[in-house]
Amino acid sequence: MLGVQSPAAAWFAITTLAVWRVAGFVVYDEGPLRSGSHLRAALGRLGLGALSRCFHCASIWIALIGVLVVFEISLNVVVMWWAIAGAASALELMVGGVGRRFGEIAGEDDAQIREEEP
Repeated sequence: MLGVQSPAAAWFAITTLAVWRVAGFVVYDEGPLRSGSHLRAALGRLGLGALSRCFHCASIWIALIGVLVVFEISLNVVVMWWAIAGAASALELMVGGVGRRFGEIAGEDDAQIREEEP
């Protein structure tokens, strides 16, 4: 599969990319019909607003869901969970962030971001 000798390695890579994208959606994107905004508002109402503001926090919990869906339940799942969350966070840092949402990544305030927008 995908030219990889180990199917587990391919699924690790695929799951990492999926976690990275879903975490990016939760934290940064508006999405179709403002679904991202609605999701962040719902998380806030449930007391889980930190998940919608921190890519790395979101990736931990999204990775848990991904690992439970993709891999067989065993003791290795815990290691895979943290490895996939870490790989998604590393990928986010390597690409410089999916996007800036109100300057939270750069530490800027809202007014500075609005001045930079075209």
